[in-house]
Amino acid sequence: MKSIKYILAIVFVLVGLVGLKAFANTLVVATNFTTNEKAPVDDSIVSTEPVLIGIEITNPATKLSYTVGDTLDLTGLVVTGTYNDDTTKIEDITLANITGFKMFAIGHQVLTITVGGKTATFGIDVTSVSVAPVLVGIQITNPATKLSYTVGDTLDLTGLVVTGTYNDDTTKVEHINLSNVTGFDKTVAGSQVLTITVGDQTANFTVNVADVQVVVPPSSGGNGGGGNGGGGFLFRPVVVTPLVGKVLGAEKFIFTRLLKKGSKGNEVTELQKFLNAAGYDCGTADGKFGSKTKAAVMKFQTAKTLKSDGIAGKDTRTELNK
Repeated sequence: MKSIKYILAIVFVLVGLVGLKAFANTLVVATNFTTNEKAPVDDSIVSTEPVLIGIEITNPATKLSYTVGDTLDLTGLVVTGTYNDDTTKIEDITLANITGFKMFAIGHQVLTITVGGKTATFGIDVTSVSVAPVLVGIQITNPATKLSYTVGDTLDLTGLVVTGTYNDDTTKVEHINLSNVTGFDKTVAGSQVLTITVGDQTANFTVNVADVQVVVPPSSGGNGGGGNGGGGFLFRPVVVTPLVGKVLGAEKFIFTRLLKKGSKGNEVTELQKFLNAAGYDCGTADGKFGSKTKAAVMKFQTAKTLKSDGIAGKDTRTELNK
């Protein structure tokens, strides 16, 4: 009986040991299942979008100058983005990316481009609507080739060059035709002052119109003698007014050109003679409008209550020609 109990005890022990081992194995498996590291992950297959770290204008817009009222034009503008992986990309830019543009604000404007929180700037200029320059004076820069006429001739403007001066300090050769010129009478002999008008500006020049020579038959006399015999004709020249160009008579000179510092020629010489004679010293009458001549003109203008700018313009010439 004892031996049976002993045997049974051994059996229970063995069974317990087997069960304990199975339990331990189960526990290990469970622990590995819940706490063991996950399956290996290949880092190379994990992708992250590159991050924009800056933008720059790599080509400016074609249009950077605007007139008031123009709309913004981004043609030609290229903006390149730089990313944190050292790559670059041309960004898509629309008007929605631009701030700071004011189409009615005259002056320089700085515009801002924004892409993903990154910015770059560029400048433009907005000007007022352009206005055509205003003609402020004309002068004869080359006289007509023909200044001497005979009664009955038509006016010939060949060679005449008239230059206009504008309020933006530009000059332009004006187109002159017969409709711009008044004062010519082909039926009247003598000196004639002609006026050229462009816009509301005028300049003058002088021509001389001579009488036609008259052919008269010889006086009747004996058939045999006399130096005028033989049936010939006599040419009797008619006394005409001498060609005077821009000088009317022997003493009075008519000023027609706009004269200022740098001008040269006979009209400058006459101006210098006039000023010297009137007590406004401008030195030697050498036909060169220099600083001394300008100073003399300014004194003359002051005395005549004119604008003292040293330029013999329309109002000053009116006083000179009195």
